[in-house]
Amino acid sequence: MSLLSTLLLAAPAPLVAQELSPQEASAPAPQESSAPAASLSEDLMAIYIAHVDHLLKHPKDQGLKRVADLLGARLLDLPGEIPDLREVPPQLIPMAYDMLRSAKTIRITDARETSPFLPVNALIAMRPNNPESAGQWLNMVEGLMRQGGAPIGTRDTDGWLPLEGLPVPVRFGAPDGSLQLLLGEQPAGPADYSGVELPGGIQPGFAMQMDLGLVMEMFMPLLSMEEPELAQFITDVASATGLDEFSFRMACGSDDRTGYMVTSMPGLARGLLPVEGLTADDLRLIPADATVATLSSTDLQALFNMMLGLVEPLMAQEGFDRPLERIEEMVGIHLERDLMDHLGTHVGSYMSDTTGGGGLFSTVIFVEVKDRAKLDASLQRLAGLLNGAVAEGTQGYVQMRTLDRGGVRCHTLTFPGLPIPLELTLAMGTNNLFVTLTPQAAVAAVQQEAGLTPGLGSQADFVAGFDGNFTNLYGLSYYSKEAFLKDGYGVTSLLCSALSNGVRSRQDLQRDAGLVMPTYKELIDGVRPTISLTRLEADGDVVTRMESDPSMIVGVTRTVGSIVSNPAIAILAGVGFLGAMETNNMRVIEMPAQSW
Repeated sequence: MSLLSTLLLAAPAPLVAQELSPQEASAPAPQESSAPAASLSEDLMAIYIAHVDHLLKHPKDQGLKRVADLLGARLLDLPGEIPDLREVPPQLIPMAYDMLRSAKTIRITDARETSPFLPVNALIAMRPNNPESAGQWLNMVEGLMRQGGAPIGTRDTDGWLPLEGLPVPVRFGAPDGSLQLLLGEQPAGPADYSGVELPGGIQPGFAMQMDLGLVMEMFMPLLSMEEPELAQFITDVASATGLDEFSFRMACGSDDRTGYMVTSMPGLARGLLPVEGLTADDLRLIPADATVATLSSTDLQALFNMMLGLVEPLMAQEGFDRPLERIEEMVGIHLERDLMDHLGTHVGSYMSDTTGGGGLFSTVIFVEVKDRAKLDASLQRLAGLLNGAVAEGTQGYVQMRTLDRGGVRCHTLTFPGLPIPLELTLAMGTNNLFVTLTPQAAVAAVQQEAGLTPGLGSQADFVAGFDGNFTNLYGLSYYSKEAFLKDGYGVTSLLCSALSNGVRSRQDLQRDAGLVMPTYKELIDGVRPTISLTRLEADGDVVTRMESDPSMIVGVTRTVGSIVSNPAIAILAGVGFLGAMETNNMRVIEMPAQSW
């Protein structure tokens, strides 16, 4: 759950609101449906995206909107620059450009009861700002297809244009001001976006719905015919994790000051949520100067048992039955008794100034501990096992050592004698195990747990965005106002320069998008923090509600910043391990003079 929240937080800010009309939401097909208007279709997937003009409505996004406005003129230049495009009908390019800008609906619905050839229906609808344009698009599509010799029939009384000679009906039409392509039959009703209504009646600029359980129900029998063992494994995994009943709904929108995202995941919580959720006391584990933070309450024991139940049958087929006991016989550690039984239910992570300047190397991951002494003893044994396993291959250049750092007991990965810039550290606090990239972060995290510095609950921006309600709260995520914006500004500016250059003309000097990227001062002016809360609703659904900055360019910059500021750890870890192995291969100890 916390992982999903983190991913959502790192994504661009929610899209700007546009009215989601009944026509767009249901994307009606050629004929009047016999089903009641309030009925919902069984959608495997449904997606709605608002018109570009509405997605780029925020004042900070006007540079991006100018690029979008100039793109049409740039596309018209291409036939004169690319010989292969000179045969493209001239009217096709403006139409394609207008379609790209239009509001779009995509739906895939269950067709097993109506179609002997294809188990799904598919609908694609594009709605321009000017409803009359949809009819013009249809006329143009018909003319181009007839010119190309496509098997097009005669329009029916409702204006729908069929393709003939296909095993399933395929039709084009322009009802209700949108150009639509329909494969199969019309949906029985609107797509189901219930449970993700946005606050204040804001209509979404983006909405998505997917029913994974229905997808599995439809396609697993087909997979069973070709790969029965794989199909059975997937079925077992889905049954154990609740994916066979899982559906996902999401809606994004905004007002002038706040971007909103609501996700609902029925079935996700099956057996994985403990009795108690998060409490106010959990906030003290995270420093007030945190740039990014996540907290979640998860039944780790149930998760471990679920995963064990999935892999045990597979391992038994390979002759490795009773895996926990077999592993204990080999290494002396029982994963459940010696590790999992000593862990609690609360897990979190953060980056903060307190633990290392707020960047990657300030990262702290922590998990609640039920039995501190027993877990620490198990970690000591694991350190000994690791040292024994790598001793021969690395000749002592890789060691896990237990060190005292300012009164904090740290288990640190070291590279004695080698200038490797890496000290991965595990440290035991009073009630939590901390995992960090530096021993300094570990010491600061333990001090934070002890209450030596203020916690997130005292941070003004967090307090302003969180109502203090911990009822059924199982997940919490936070991005500070300027988190990753400084890191991402330079690269995002370059990307915006690419967009600006891309729509310029070699002849028309007036075709210019201006400053696509706002100045940094303008970008951070009035920027909002991101706060995401995940709760278990009364109906058993896991619902996440997020509030963030409404600007698209702010969200993109934050995402780019999170990417460009965090690749170093994988490089350093790889360099450390390979460096140690290479040192062994070169036998530096045996030939120090020759090596130098």
